[in-house]
Amino acid sequence: SKRTLYAFYPDKASLLNAVIEDVEDFPPPAAPQATDWAGLVAELRQRMLDIARLSMSDRQLRLTRLAISEAVTQPALMESFLNRVIMRAAEHVNAGARALRNVDPTLDARELERLGTTAYFAGVGNLHLMGLFGKRDDAEVKRLPERIDAALAMVGIHEKR
Repeated sequence: SKRTLYAFYPDKASLLNAVIEDVEDFPPPAAPQATDWAGLVAELRQRMLDIARLSMSDRQLRLTRLAISEAVTQPALMESFLNRVIMRAAEHVNAGARALRNVDPTLDARELERLGTTAYFAGVGNLHLMGLFGKRDDAEVKRLPERIDAALAMVGIHEKR
């Protein structure tokens, strides 16, 4: 009940921040382990799939809707959501993209981040948006691996080099 909740949290902002802080579904942070191009691309692909599956989960879609609905009246909540969820997810993908420099140091780290982010949103963006509107296409969600592969190829990141 509302009364019980507010026995633990002094106000709505505290309650909402507690919900955002409780995002435990993130893949564990780890540096990419592969030492060759194909292995690093495979790890980047897996990172993208991990974040895509997290972002398309019912819980994460509800949490994102909540953060968006409260953004105007609770700007600190949106800032917390941005830092704890969005930026954390982006960094998980970007770490995989930057690791490609381990094989080819001539690659620009910022450009790799842009390519990784672009590929992620090309493969997942519209699915996530439809999910936020309650119109998740489960058949397309099952095709996430193929969508991620196509998006990586679109930005020129292939397992063979």
